[in-house]
Amino acid sequence: MNNGPDRLRHVFLKLERAKSHFAYLEDAVKAFFATNPYRVSTKHDPQSRKLVYFISDVQPTPDQLSLLVGDTIQNLSTALDHLACQVVCLFINRSWRMPDHAFWGCFVRRFDCGVGLEVVLTSLSTARR
Repeated sequence: MNNGPDRLRHVFLKLERAKSHFAYLEDAVKAFFATNPYRVSTKHDPQSRKLVYFISDVQPTPDQLSLLVGDTIQNLSTALDHLACQVVCLFINRSWRMPDHAFWGCFVRRFDCGVGLEVVLTSLSTARR
């Protein structure tokens, strides 16, 4: 995996997986709404004499929906992480090799996880000097 297309392959794999999760999510949402999970009722407002609509009953959202949303977002986030790492490699080294002084995601050596973009920007600005 030394050349660009091989390295970007991971980005596209994660994007394809996110698309797959999203397709399952769409199907699950359609199935949920097909059960008519919300009941709308009416009542008269005595002051304005207008009909007021309100939701009188709500069925719980299936746990599967939140899991599919989380899986989709996680795969998109991971694709972005992979892409950012490759951008750092090209920007700092002008090669596809991860530089020793750039830290990102699983490459974190001195910082806690979750520092993300701030560390990459710091590394990029340091490398330009």
